[in-house]
Amino acid sequence: MSDSKWKNVRINILIMLFFGIFSFLLTCVFIKLGTIVLSADGSFHFSRVEELYDNFRNGKLTFIASHTFSSTGVGTFLFYPSILLYPWVILRLIFSPVTSFYVWYGLMLFITMCVAYYSMWLFDKDRVRATIFGILYTIFPYHIHLGIAHLVVGEFLAYTFIPLFFIGLYYCLVDRKKWYLLGIGWTLILYSHIVSAYITLLGAIAISIIYIIIDTKSIKRVMINLSKNIILVTLLSSFVLMPFITDFIGAGIKAPNGAIFGYLGSF
Repeated sequence: MSDSKWKNVRINILIMLFFGIFSFLLTCVFIKLGTIVLSADGSFHFSRVEELYDNFRNGKLTFIASHTFSSTGVGTFLFYPSILLYPWVILRLIFSPVTSFYVWYGLMLFITMCVAYYSMWLFDKDRVRATIFGILYTIFPYHIHLGIAHLVVGEFLAYTFIPLFFIGLYYCLVDRKKWYLLGIGWTLILYSHIVSAYITLLGAIAISIIYIIIDTKSIKRVMINLSKNIILVTLLSSFVLMPFITDFIGAGIKAPNGAIFGYLGSF
C-alpha cells in the first residue's frame, strides 16, 4: 500500500473513531437513565422487535405477529420490513430490553454519520465538509425526533440511507462509475420503510426527468444507468417486495377502526 493510500486509511479510521465516540456520548445518558417513554409508534415497533426476538430464539422466521399484538396474528411484516431490526434483536439477547434499544440507537447514529460522511465525500472529496455534514445530518432535530422522541423506527432507519440514495442518483445521471449506489441506497431504504422508499422513488423519477429535459443528449445514458439499477434493486429486494405485492397489495387488508379497536400493552 502506498503512503498516500495508507494516510487516507488512517484519516478515515480516525474520523470513524470520532463518530463512534460522538455517538456514544449522545447515547450513554439514555442508557444510564434506563427509561423509555413510549409515544406515537413506539409500542408498535417495540412489539415488532419482541415478536422477532421470540421467533429468533426459537430458530424461526417471522411473517405473522402471533405472540405480540394480543396474539391477533397481525401481518405487520408484510408492509414493514424487519431485516434491519435484527441487530436490535441480537442486542436484545445480550442486554435488557431498554438497554438493547439504546445501544441499537447509538449504533444507527454511528452508521448514519458514516453514510452521510461517505456520501458527501464522494460528492466533492472534501473531508472537512464531509465530516461536518455527517455530524449535522445525524443530529438534525427531525432525526432525533424520529429516533428518540416519537420512536418512528421505520422512518428513522430510512433517514440513514437517504444521502447514499441521492449521491447514487447523482452518479447515475452524470455517468460516473458508481451508478450502483443508487440501487444499493434505495434497497436499504426499502429494507427500512416502504413508504419512504416510495417517496424517494418519486423524487428520483422527477429529478431524472428534469435532468433529461435540460440535457437531452443524456437520455440514452440515463436510461441505461436507471435500467441497471432497476435490475440491481430487483435482485437485492425481491424477498421483501414479492410478499408485499402478492400478500398485501390487492388483498383487501384494511386498518381497524381506531375508535373501537385497541390492543393491550405489556411490559
